[in-house]
Amino acid sequence: IELRPSAANAFPIMLDFIYSPVGSPVEATTESAVALRHLATCFGIRELFDSITAFIKNDLSVDTAPTYLAEADTYKHEKLVDVCAHICSKNFEFIKFATIVTLPPILFEKVVTSPDLVCSSEVLSSRVAAYCRCRPGTVDAAMLKAITNVRIMPRIAPEESLFYLKILMELDAEERGNDEGKNTTIREKGELYDRCIKASAEIVNVALSTPKRNSTQNRQTKTAVREYNSLPPAIKVDLLEATVSQKPVSNNDFALIQEESRKHAEEAIEEEKKRSELEIEEMRKMYESKLKSYEDTIRAQQEELRAYASEMKNFVRVPNEQLLPTMTAEYTYQEEPEYDQFGESLYGQLPPSVLPPFGEQQLDGWILKEEKRKRDGRRVKVRAWPMYYYKGGK
Repeated sequence: IELRPSAANAFPIMLDFIYSPVGSPVEATTESAVALRHLATCFGIRELFDSITAFIKNDLSVDTAPTYLAEADTYKHEKLVDVCAHICSKNFEFIKFATIVTLPPILFEKVVTSPDLVCSSEVLSSRVAAYCRCRPGTVDAAMLKAITNVRIMPRIAPEESLFYLKILMELDAEERGNDEGKNTTIREKGELYDRCIKASAEIVNVALSTPKRNSTQNRQTKTAVREYNSLPPAIKVDLLEATVSQKPVSNNDFALIQEESRKHAEEAIEEEKKRSELEIEEMRKMYESKLKSYEDTIRAQQEELRAYASEMKNFVRVPNEQLLPTMTAEYTYQEEPEYDQFGESLYGQLPPSVLPPFGEQQLDGWILKEEKRKRDGRRVKVRAWPMYYYKGGK
């Protein structure tokens, strides 16, 4: 039996239980319980199975459910998986994040997208964002769409809005890299982008009103400034427009935002111009390369056709006046000679002077008759093939 790491770690506990007096409780922990249950099933130890099942029922709680969920999924204990996922979803807002983050992406998505989920939208957005931060590179576009669905997350926590925009930007760049023909932008992604822009006014104000060199910034402010500065100009323009439209600002702040918006709009136009020029140049190079490849192929085919046309001149039709010898050995050749009972060669030993590497066609000349019986076995189809001799070489 091949044992997973947690089952291997639990194996000594199983042995201790086997050799303990009858009725002794199993020395299980939250981390080892499911593995022990798996071992009890594999080795048919009914007492251990009953004891560990009772332990799990008593130990399963809001705090331990994520651990049991991960272990149950490891050993494919589907009923336990469903029970633990239900507990996690019902209490998602209050479960310690340190245990939630240990869930692999597929289980985290199962919990968050469950119809049993109970969690306010802003808290959910913060917890999902924290999970993405702790597991960089594991959340793809499909998973992000599922765990931020508008049904479960209609509103984004303002302090997380810029982070989600950053993730969308990274996933968009990844999709562009994997699909050369893709030309969408995150501004076309739809509802998550719109929700982030809508929630961003407060945090954008913080980012804009904070001096660039300010050692007294708290962690949240530093993060907001860094995430805002990492975004491309086109997104900054959307953020600034949303900020102005949602929140009253003073004349000084309005002038600042107006200047920032103008600057970012110019940057966005310049960036789009450079991107378009780069795409045009890449397309030009690609088509030039393809054109050259097609031209090379056509030249090679033309050369091959010329060679065939030249070689065809070396094939001469056997004229009717040509008399063929009656002895096979006089007009045949076989590289591996065969002999008759008198020691005479059945075939000639003079090889062809030259063989055609590729085929003049005259109607008159010798023909070779080929008889081919039809499927009914009675009718015979006769084909007459023209005979040629080859005068190749120099």
